[in-house]
Amino acid sequence: GHKRQGDWQAACGVTVRVPHLAWLSMAGEAKRDYPAAIDYHSPWFAEYRLIEDHFARINTVMTRGRPLVKVAVIHPIESFWLSLGPAEQYARQWEQREWEFQELTRWLAFGLIDFDFVSEANLAQAQPATPRRERVPEFQVGAMRYQAVILPNLWTLRSTTVRHLERFVCDGGCVIVAGEPPRLVDARPATLPSSLSMRWMKIPFSKSAILERLEPLREIDVRRHDGTPVDSILHQIRTDGRSRYVFLANTSRDQQVSNATICLRGTWDVTELDTRTGTTRLRRSLCEGGNTEFSQTFSAHGHLLLALSPRKRRRMAAVAPEPKWKEIRRLTAPVRVTLSEPNALLLDQAEWRVDDGPWQPREEILRIDNAVRRHFGLSPRGGQIVQPWADTSPAPVLGMLQLRFQIETEVAVGSPMLAMEEAAAATVWLDGRAIRSVISGWWVDESIQTIRLPTLRPGRHELRIRIPFSRKSNVEWCYLLGDFGVLVSGATAVLSTPVRRLQFGDWTRQGLPFYAGNVTYHCELGEPGRLGIEVNRFRNPLLSVELDGKPAGKIAFAPYRLLLGRLAGNHRIAITAYGNRVNAFGPLHHTNDKLSWVGPAAWRSEGTAWSYEYNLKAMGILAAPILYSVE
Repeated sequence: GHKRQGDWQAACGVTVRVPHLAWLSMAGEAKRDYPAAIDYHSPWFAEYRLIEDHFARINTVMTRGRPLVKVAVIHPIESFWLSLGPAEQYARQWEQREWEFQELTRWLAFGLIDFDFVSEANLAQAQPATPRRERVPEFQVGAMRYQAVILPNLWTLRSTTVRHLERFVCDGGCVIVAGEPPRLVDARPATLPSSLSMRWMKIPFSKSAILERLEPLREIDVRRHDGTPVDSILHQIRTDGRSRYVFLANTSRDQQVSNATICLRGTWDVTELDTRTGTTRLRRSLCEGGNTEFSQTFSAHGHLLLALSPRKRRRMAAVAPEPKWKEIRRLTAPVRVTLSEPNALLLDQAEWRVDDGPWQPREEILRIDNAVRRHFGLSPRGGQIVQPWADTSPAPVLGMLQLRFQIETEVAVGSPMLAMEEAAAATVWLDGRAIRSVISGWWVDESIQTIRLPTLRPGRHELRIRIPFSRKSNVEWCYLLGDFGVLVSGATAVLSTPVRRLQFGDWTRQGLPFYAGNVTYHCELGEPGRLGIEVNRFRNPLLSVELDGKPAGKIAFAPYRLLLGRLAGNHRIAITAYGNRVNAFGPLHHTNDKLSWVGPAAWRSEGTAWSYEYNLKAMGILAAPILYSVE
């Protein structure tokens, strides 16, 4: 997902990315500021250079020279302003103009006609370009020069824009009116100069009409083997002296584009720049009729970065055919696994009481927190709270909150740890026995401290925690950490046999429902020959593969394959599936699997959007890896 999003942005000219980066702390409400942090809080963060090196290489290339853009579109915002008014009268006009704006953008962008929106406000500050009869007419805006200008069903134009367009068409330039011509100038009824209106080209506001009219300006075309245009590719071309750079990105997350034909205007030697390895290779291409053609398969969320130089080679050496991958077998399961950190039991629902009052029924912790706040006349906690460093006023203790958890285990658990926030101020009892609140370390974040507990024998145990409650208190989920499995059924969980082996499939159903670290699958190979492996179904940020204890590569992007090399004899292959923290800290009680935005409110849903049963995300290698012979 990160790659696909960054690729289409790069194709649109975005070369400075600002990732969400790091949390200062996960204390209290801060942990519900999403997306996830790209730092030590996330198990995969040390591998993130796989993404950053990719974009560093793209952006190094795609900031050279200047973009090759021949089409300008007068931005329709000022015509949209004329639609503003009471919704009952103007809502349909809003919808129509928004639809036109989005569709025109899609038609041009995915039709591989690069364009710029031109702001009439900026154009008003520019001086009209002096006509140059000896050159192709150009509409100049700042450093850019365009050969065609589109007026997309505009109602109004600024008088300054009219003067620029008039000079452009008088110089022989191409002005295309897509849809109805503007009837207003400076938002007032006016007759446009005949020198402009008689020379513009009026066409329907439709995809086919617009792309057909702009065909002479096309610099690149990408078509499937049957000749139909590919409709999921975005691109950018930059000129740098006599050279060009081309970036293409498949915006589909799941669909591959096979054996597409790429046609570039001009005769070029084509060099592919591999953004993963930093290497280059000359691509075999055919020059014919003033164009350069070659074939390319775009994997889902795939890309292609090219350097073009004027053609020097009349003939090119034959290119070795693509290797053929032939399936040998699928790795068998169950397989031995190792975990990168202790397993976790989520303690997020408890009986509770304030001071020595009556015990209240089992409830989710964040709901308990707000119930106690109501008890003391405080405002509820949520995303609107004052940041801790800005709230320096005193907060006396108002009372004692007690939480009572039931822990059931089928096996003995040696020396588990309790992980919780503000642990030093809490008093803990296990089965009625007071536990010394000695901080032994922390888990995931320094604010989530750990206290070592005695060994748990098979059976039911009571864990009671007393917390001094003040206006600044953060009552948060707690966790039991240790060497055990966890079996979840609805809203309850039971400790079980430690996880030593896994089937290929969702690990949340195999003893790791709340696990937040990495899992390494240990497999065996015995086949001779040049081998490759494919892991095409997994729910992890990425996979890292080791062969006989040495790094073999990463699997993160389609087609999810890795070449292992020529092997003989028996070998050990270890596939590490990097985890994330979603099943330990995410909105596990929200019933919507496809939240469009995840923020503090997602943990406090109501009505049918809430359930006490856990709504876990699938994790792990979901289907057996496939072993291939590669020849």
